[in-house]
Amino acid sequence: MVCIRVSNTIASASTPEVKPAQAQPNEDRVVEFTAPEAQLEQGRAVELAYARIQEFPELEFTHEESETSIALFGCDCPPCLNALRQMRGLPGLAS
Repeated sequence: MVCIRVSNTIASASTPEVKPAQAQPNEDRVVEFTAPEAQLEQGRAVELAYARIQEFPELEFTHEESETSIALFGCDCPPCLNALRQMRGLPGLAS
């Protein structure tokens, strides 16, 4: 399992092409965003990953573990919580 937050950070490092539409000075401006095919494919992968996440049972962890994981890693997803627990010498979350 991969941290979705980290995956999105990596994906956002690529710059989507931005093409402003032609407009007269007094008209509203329209901006079209065209995402590269790789980002579109990743969007589909995230949707599939989200669908798989829904199948897992509810995980049990403390508020303190959540807050510490967010402070250290920027999120409290299962891989980040497991990393925190591993640092503390505790067993990972049951999956």
